[in-house]
Amino acid sequence: MLGSRSVRIGLGVFAVISLLDLLLPLYTDGENPPMSVALISSAIGLASFVLVVSAWRGARRAVLPLLLRILSAITALPAFLPPAPGC
Repeated sequence: MLGSRSVRIGLGVFAVISLLDLLLPLYTDGENPPMSVALISSAIGLASFVLVVSAWRGARRAVLPLLLRILSAITALPAFLPPAPGC
């Protein structure tokens, strides 16, 4: 499974994002984001990193949960967009 260059690049991106999530509690002031959100994000980052390592070693079943992480990121996009007129 790891033969594809795009798969290796994707897993590398997931690994970097997962490691950054692990560091989030160190960079929060407790308000933005709240510490509870930072800790949950860190736990998800740890789980994602474990899945990345498993997928890198060839476990195909580890890929689906990583793809669901993309959906999670898409749901955060509205926070970065301007509010709709009339709201």
